Amino acid sequence: MARALLLAALTLPVLGLVEQPRFAAREGSTVGKVFEHHLKAESVAVRIYDAAIDEFVDVTPTIGMTIDVSGRIEVTDEYLAIAEGRPDRLRRTFDRIDAREDQEARYATGAGRPDNRQNHRKIQASELEGRSIVFTSGSGPGAYAAAFAGEGGGDEALLDGLNEDMDFRFLLPTGRVAVGDEWIVDPKLCGAIVAPGGDLKLKEKGAVSDPGWSIGREIRKDLEGKAKAVWKGVREEDGRGVAVVGVDLDLKSAGESRAKDPKAGTIRFRMDLALAGDLLWDLEAGRFVAFEVGGKLAYFMSNRKTVDVDGAPTESRNEIDFEGEARYSASAR
Repeated sequence: MARALLLAALTLPVLGLVEQPRFAAREGSTVGKVFEHHLKAESVAVRIYDAAIDEFVDVTPTIGMTIDVSGRIEVTDEYLAIAEGRPDRLRRTFDRIDAREDQEARYATGAGRPDNRQNHRKIQASELEGRSIVFTSGSGPGAYAAAFAGEGGGDEALLDGLNEDMDFRFLLPTGRVAVGDEWIVDPKLCGAIVAPGGDLKLKEKGAVSDPGWSIGREIRKDLEGKAKAVWKGVREEDGRGVAVVGVDLDLKSAGESRAKDPKAGTIRFRMDLALAGDLLWDLEAGRFVAFEVGGKLAYFMSNRKTVDVDGAPTESRNEIDFEGEARYSASAR
Protein backbone atom coordinates (compact mmCIF):
# COMPACT_ATOMS: atom_id res chain seq x y z
CA MET A 1 0.00 0.00 0.00
CA ALA A 2 2.78 2.41 0.99
CA ARG A 3 4.68 1.55 -2.18
CA ALA A 4 1.60 2.27 -4.30
CA LEU A 5 1.10 5.67 -2.67
CA LEU A 6 4.77 6.53 -3.22
CA LEU A 7 4.56 5.63 -6.91
CA ALA A 8 1.39 7.72 -7.26
CA ALA A 9 3.08 10.71 -5.64
CA LEU A 10 6.04 10.45 -8.02
CA THR A 11 3.77 10.08 -11.05
CA LEU A 12 1.44 13.01 -10.40
CA PRO A 13 3.92 15.79 -11.35
CA VAL A 14 4.63 14.07 -14.64
CA LEU A 15 0.94 13.62 -15.39
CA GLY A 16 0.51 17.32 -14.70
CA LEU A 17 2.50 17.97 -17.87
CA VAL A 18 0.26 15.75 -19.98
CA GLU A 19 -2.08 18.50 -21.03
CA GLN A 20 -3.02 19.73 -24.44
CA PRO A 21 -0.09 21.46 -26.13
CA ARG A 22 -1.12 25.09 -26.33
CA PHE A 23 0.45 28.27 -27.56
CA ALA A 24 1.65 30.22 -24.53
CA ALA A 25 4.77 32.07 -25.58
CA ARG A 26 5.74 34.73 -23.06
CA GLU A 27 4.88 38.32 -23.91
CA GLY A 28 8.07 40.17 -24.75
CA SER A 29 10.01 37.00 -25.57
CA THR A 30 12.04 36.62 -28.76
CA VAL A 31 12.43 33.39 -30.70
CA GLY A 32 14.65 32.59 -33.67
CA LYS A 33 13.19 30.15 -36.20
CA VAL A 34 14.66 28.29 -39.18
CA PHE A 35 12.58 26.69 -41.94
CA GLU A 36 14.00 24.45 -44.67
CA HIS A 37 12.58 22.47 -47.56
CA HIS A 38 13.98 20.09 -50.15
CA LEU A 39 12.08 18.63 -53.10
CA LYS A 40 13.58 16.41 -55.78
CA ALA A 41 11.56 14.96 -58.65
CA GLU A 42 12.24 13.26 -61.98
CA SER A 43 10.04 13.14 -65.04
CA VAL A 44 8.27 9.83 -65.59
CA ALA A 45 6.32 10.89 -68.68
CA VAL A 46 6.90 13.62 -71.27
CA ARG A 47 4.43 14.42 -74.05
CA ILE A 48 4.75 17.02 -76.82
CA TYR A 49 1.85 18.19 -78.94
CA ASP A 50 2.24 17.51 -82.66
CA ALA A 51 0.06 19.91 -84.64
CA ALA A 52 0.43 17.83 -87.81
CA ILE A 53 -1.49 14.91 -86.29
CA ASP A 54 -3.38 17.01 -83.73
CA GLU A 55 -2.38 14.94 -80.68
CA PHE A 56 0.27 14.54 -78.02
CA VAL A 57 3.25 12.28 -78.74
CA ASP A 58 5.02 10.37 -75.97
CA VAL A 59 8.71 11.34 -76.06
CA THR A 60 9.63 9.90 -72.64
CA PRO A 61 12.34 7.58 -74.07
CA THR A 62 14.20 10.53 -75.59
CA ILE A 63 13.53 13.50 -73.29
CA GLY A 64 13.72 13.68 -69.50
CA MET A 65 14.05 16.24 -66.73
CA THR A 66 15.12 16.34 -63.09
CA ILE A 67 14.22 19.18 -60.72
CA ASP A 68 15.96 19.73 -57.38
CA VAL A 69 14.50 22.53 -55.21
CA SER A 70 15.65 23.69 -51.78
CA GLY A 71 15.28 26.75 -49.59
CA ARG A 72 15.98 28.24 -46.20
CA ILE A 73 14.13 30.94 -44.28
CA GLU A 74 15.40 32.41 -41.01
CA VAL A 75 13.25 34.77 -38.94
CA THR A 76 13.37 36.38 -35.52
CA ASP A 77 9.94 36.74 -33.93
CA GLU A 78 9.29 39.07 -31.01
CA TYR A 79 5.95 38.52 -29.27
CA LEU A 80 5.02 42.11 -28.41
CA ALA A 81 1.60 41.18 -27.02
CA ILE A 82 -0.29 37.93 -26.41
CA ALA A 83 -4.09 37.61 -26.20
CA GLU A 84 -6.54 34.72 -26.37
CA GLY A 85 -3.91 32.08 -27.03
CA ARG A 86 -2.29 33.78 -30.00
CA PRO A 87 0.00 36.73 -30.71
CA ASP A 88 -1.88 40.01 -30.56
CA ARG A 89 1.11 41.92 -31.93
CA LEU A 90 4.17 40.27 -33.43
CA ARG A 91 7.32 41.82 -34.83
CA ARG A 92 9.00 39.58 -37.40
CA THR A 93 12.43 40.20 -38.89
CA PHE A 94 13.28 38.23 -42.02
CA ASP A 95 16.95 37.51 -41.37
CA ARG A 96 17.47 35.27 -44.39
CA ILE A 97 15.38 34.22 -47.38
CA ASP A 98 16.84 32.20 -50.20
CA ALA A 99 15.84 29.42 -52.54
CA ARG A 100 17.56 27.39 -55.24
CA GLU A 101 16.22 25.34 -58.12
CA ASP A 102 18.46 23.10 -60.26
CA GLN A 103 17.03 21.78 -63.52
CA GLU A 104 18.63 19.14 -65.71
CA ALA A 105 17.16 18.34 -69.13
CA ARG A 106 18.32 15.18 -70.93
CA TYR A 107 18.02 14.50 -74.64
CA ALA A 108 18.89 11.13 -76.18
CA THR A 109 21.33 11.51 -79.08
CA GLY A 110 21.28 7.96 -80.43
CA ALA A 111 22.40 4.44 -79.66
CA GLY A 112 25.94 4.22 -78.33
CA ARG A 113 26.22 7.97 -77.78
CA PRO A 114 25.92 9.82 -74.45
CA ASP A 115 22.83 11.86 -73.77
CA ASN A 116 22.99 15.59 -74.26
CA ARG A 117 22.45 17.28 -70.89
CA GLN A 118 21.56 20.89 -70.23
CA ASN A 119 21.68 22.30 -66.71
CA HIS A 120 20.15 25.47 -65.36
CA ARG A 121 20.38 26.87 -61.83
CA LYS A 122 17.91 29.45 -60.58
CA ILE A 123 18.75 31.36 -57.40
CA GLN A 124 15.89 33.27 -55.80
CA ALA A 125 15.85 36.02 -53.20
CA SER A 126 13.30 38.36 -51.63
CA GLU A 127 13.20 42.08 -50.94
CA LEU A 128 11.75 41.19 -47.55
CA GLU A 129 15.14 39.93 -46.38
CA GLY A 130 16.46 42.25 -43.68
CA ARG A 131 13.07 43.92 -43.20
CA SER A 132 10.89 43.85 -40.07
CA ILE A 133 7.13 43.47 -40.25
CA VAL A 134 4.60 44.00 -37.46
CA PHE A 135 1.52 41.76 -37.49
CA THR A 136 -1.52 43.02 -35.56
CA SER A 137 -4.45 40.68 -34.91
CA GLY A 138 -7.84 41.50 -36.41
CA SER A 139 -11.37 40.60 -35.46
CA GLY A 140 -11.63 37.35 -37.44
CA PRO A 141 -9.92 34.04 -36.55
CA GLY A 142 -6.40 34.06 -37.95
CA ALA A 143 -6.85 37.58 -39.33
CA TYR A 144 -3.79 39.83 -39.13
CA ALA A 145 -2.83 43.18 -40.61
CA ALA A 146 0.80 43.50 -41.70
CA ALA A 147 2.80 46.74 -41.73
CA PHE A 148 6.45 47.66 -42.00
CA ALA A 149 8.10 48.31 -38.64
CA GLY A 150 9.60 51.76 -38.09
CA GLU A 151 9.13 54.92 -40.09
CA GLY A 152 10.92 53.86 -43.28
CA GLY A 153 7.98 52.01 -44.77
CA GLY A 154 8.38 50.11 -48.00
CA ASP A 155 6.59 48.68 -51.01
CA GLU A 156 3.14 47.78 -49.69
CA ALA A 157 2.86 45.03 -52.32
CA LEU A 158 5.46 43.06 -50.35
CA LEU A 159 2.98 42.72 -47.49
CA ASP A 160 0.28 41.07 -49.58
CA GLY A 161 -0.14 37.37 -48.83
CA LEU A 162 2.15 37.19 -45.77
CA ASN A 163 1.20 34.64 -43.10
CA GLU A 164 1.68 35.44 -39.41
CA ASP A 165 1.53 31.84 -38.14
CA MET A 166 5.05 30.41 -38.26
CA ASP A 167 4.36 28.55 -34.99
CA PHE A 168 2.30 25.61 -36.35
CA ARG A 169 -0.59 26.59 -34.04
CA PHE A 170 -3.06 25.21 -36.61
CA LEU A 171 -1.79 21.69 -35.87
CA LEU A 172 -2.67 21.80 -32.16
CA PRO A 173 -5.78 20.13 -30.65
CA THR A 174 -8.58 22.37 -29.43
CA GLY A 175 -9.16 20.41 -26.22
CA ARG A 176 -7.58 17.89 -23.89
CA VAL A 177 -6.26 14.78 -25.57
CA ALA A 178 -5.19 11.28 -24.57
CA VAL A 179 -2.46 9.26 -26.22
CA GLY A 180 -3.75 7.97 -29.54
CA ASP A 181 -6.44 10.64 -29.97
CA GLU A 182 -6.68 12.09 -33.49
CA TRP A 183 -8.13 15.34 -34.81
CA ILE A 184 -8.76 16.81 -38.24
CA VAL A 185 -6.60 19.66 -39.57
CA ASP A 186 -7.84 22.13 -42.16
CA PRO A 187 -5.80 21.26 -45.30
CA LYS A 188 -5.84 24.87 -46.51
CA LEU A 189 -3.91 25.91 -43.40
CA CYS A 190 -1.16 23.48 -44.38
CA GLY A 191 0.03 26.11 -46.84
CA ALA A 192 2.04 27.29 -43.82
CA ILE A 193 4.05 24.07 -44.15
CA VAL A 194 4.81 24.22 -47.88
CA ALA A 195 5.33 28.01 -47.81
CA PRO A 196 6.26 29.18 -44.29
CA GLY A 197 5.63 32.90 -43.92
CA GLY A 198 3.29 32.98 -46.91
CA ASP A 199 4.07 34.70 -50.21
CA LEU A 200 7.62 36.01 -49.73
CA LYS A 201 7.82 37.48 -53.26
CA LEU A 202 10.78 35.39 -54.35
CA LYS A 203 12.44 36.54 -57.56
CA GLU A 204 15.21 35.03 -59.62
CA LYS A 205 18.54 36.77 -59.22
CA GLY A 206 20.00 38.16 -62.43
CA ALA A 207 16.91 37.40 -64.51
CA VAL A 208 16.53 39.70 -67.52
CA SER A 209 12.76 39.50 -67.28
CA ASP A 210 10.17 38.03 -64.93
CA PRO A 211 7.30 36.19 -66.65
CA GLY A 212 5.23 36.74 -63.50
CA TRP A 213 4.16 33.18 -62.74
CA SER A 214 2.09 32.78 -59.58
CA ILE A 215 2.11 28.98 -59.37
CA GLY A 216 3.11 28.88 -55.70
CA ARG A 217 0.28 31.21 -54.75
CA GLU A 218 -2.20 29.23 -56.84
CA ILE A 219 -1.09 25.96 -55.22
CA ARG A 220 -1.69 27.36 -51.72
CA LYS A 221 -5.02 28.91 -52.70
CA ASP A 222 -6.41 25.63 -54.06
CA LEU A 223 -4.91 23.34 -51.40
CA GLU A 224 -7.28 20.56 -50.32
CA GLY A 225 -7.22 16.89 -49.35
CA LYS A 226 -6.97 15.25 -45.95
CA ALA A 227 -4.87 16.27 -42.97
CA LYS A 228 -4.90 14.90 -39.44
CA ALA A 229 -2.82 14.97 -36.28
CA VAL A 230 -2.43 12.44 -33.47
CA TRP A 231 -1.37 12.89 -29.87
CA LYS A 232 1.68 10.70 -29.22
CA GLY A 233 2.30 11.81 -25.64
CA VAL A 234 5.08 13.58 -23.75
CA ARG A 235 8.77 12.86 -23.47
CA GLU A 236 11.50 14.57 -21.52
CA GLU A 237 14.26 16.51 -23.28
CA ASP A 238 16.84 18.51 -21.31
CA GLY A 239 14.62 18.37 -18.25
CA ARG A 240 11.55 19.72 -20.07
CA GLY A 241 8.32 18.06 -21.11
CA VAL A 242 8.10 17.94 -24.91
CA ALA A 243 4.78 17.01 -26.49
CA VAL A 244 4.87 14.93 -29.66
CA VAL A 245 2.12 15.51 -32.22
CA GLY A 246 2.15 13.17 -35.19
CA VAL A 247 1.17 14.70 -38.52
CA ASP A 248 -0.28 12.82 -41.51
CA LEU A 249 -0.98 14.83 -44.67
CA ASP A 250 -2.50 13.88 -48.01
CA LEU A 251 -2.57 17.23 -49.78
CA LYS A 252 -3.70 18.02 -53.30
CA SER A 253 -3.87 21.12 -55.43
CA ALA A 254 -4.79 21.77 -59.04
CA GLY A 255 -5.22 24.93 -61.03
CA GLU A 256 -3.92 27.22 -63.70
CA SER A 257 -1.49 30.12 -63.76
CA ARG A 258 -1.27 32.66 -66.55
CA ALA A 259 1.98 34.59 -66.80
CA LYS A 260 2.04 38.36 -66.85
CA ASP A 261 4.13 38.07 -70.02
CA PRO A 262 1.77 36.74 -72.75
CA LYS A 263 4.70 35.05 -74.52
CA ALA A 264 5.23 32.79 -71.50
CA GLY A 265 1.74 31.36 -71.94
CA THR A 266 -0.28 29.37 -69.44
CA ILE A 267 0.62 26.56 -67.05
CA ARG A 268 -1.88 24.03 -65.72
CA PHE A 269 -0.70 22.05 -62.72
CA ARG A 270 -1.70 19.25 -60.37
CA MET A 271 0.24 18.42 -57.22
CA ASP A 272 -0.07 15.58 -54.71
CA LEU A 273 1.88 15.46 -51.45
CA ALA A 274 1.79 12.50 -49.06
CA LEU A 275 3.73 13.58 -45.97
CA ALA A 276 4.15 12.28 -42.43
CA GLY A 277 6.21 13.36 -39.45
CA ASP A 278 6.14 15.01 -36.03
CA LEU A 279 5.68 18.37 -34.36
CA LEU A 280 7.60 18.75 -31.08
CA TRP A 281 6.10 21.24 -28.63
CA ASP A 282 7.73 22.62 -25.48
CA LEU A 283 4.93 22.46 -22.89
CA GLU A 284 6.62 24.88 -20.48
CA ALA A 285 7.57 27.51 -23.08
CA GLY A 286 4.27 27.06 -24.91
CA ARG A 287 5.75 26.96 -28.40
CA PHE A 288 7.16 24.57 -30.97
CA VAL A 289 10.79 23.46 -30.86
CA ALA A 290 10.99 21.30 -33.98
CA PHE A 291 8.93 20.09 -36.91
CA GLU A 292 9.63 17.67 -39.75
CA VAL A 293 7.53 15.89 -42.35
CA GLY A 294 8.58 14.02 -45.47
CA GLY A 295 7.18 11.75 -48.13
CA LYS A 296 6.14 11.37 -51.73
CA LEU A 297 5.58 14.09 -54.30
CA ALA A 298 3.72 13.83 -57.63
CA TYR A 299 3.46 16.82 -59.93
CA PHE A 300 1.85 17.29 -63.34
CA MET A 301 2.55 20.36 -65.46
CA SER A 302 1.13 21.39 -68.81
CA ASN A 303 2.52 24.42 -70.62
CA ARG A 304 0.85 26.13 -73.55
CA LYS A 305 2.35 29.15 -75.31
CA THR A 306 2.96 30.72 -78.70
CA VAL A 307 6.49 30.66 -80.14
CA ASP A 308 8.02 32.06 -83.30
CA VAL A 309 8.96 29.42 -85.90
CA ASP A 310 10.50 30.80 -89.09
CA GLY A 311 8.66 34.06 -88.57
CA ALA A 312 5.28 32.46 -88.02
CA PRO A 313 3.50 32.29 -84.63
CA THR A 314 3.17 28.63 -83.68
CA GLU A 315 1.45 27.06 -80.71
CA SER A 316 3.75 25.04 -78.44
CA ARG A 317 2.29 22.57 -75.94
CA ASN A 318 3.87 19.99 -73.68
CA GLU A 319 2.97 17.88 -70.66
CA ILE A 320 5.29 16.45 -68.01
CA ASP A 321 4.59 14.11 -65.09
CA PHE A 322 7.09 14.21 -62.21
CA GLU A 323 7.52 11.90 -59.24
CA GLY A 324 9.86 12.34 -56.30
CA GLU A 325 10.21 13.15 -52.64
CA ALA A 326 9.67 16.22 -50.47
CA ARG A 327 10.80 17.19 -46.99
CA TYR A 328 9.91 20.21 -44.83
CA SER A 329 11.53 20.98 -41.48
CA ALA A 330 11.71 23.74 -38.89
CA SER A 331 13.39 24.46 -35.58
CA ALA A 332 13.13 27.20 -32.93
CA ARG A 333 15.72 28.42 -30.50
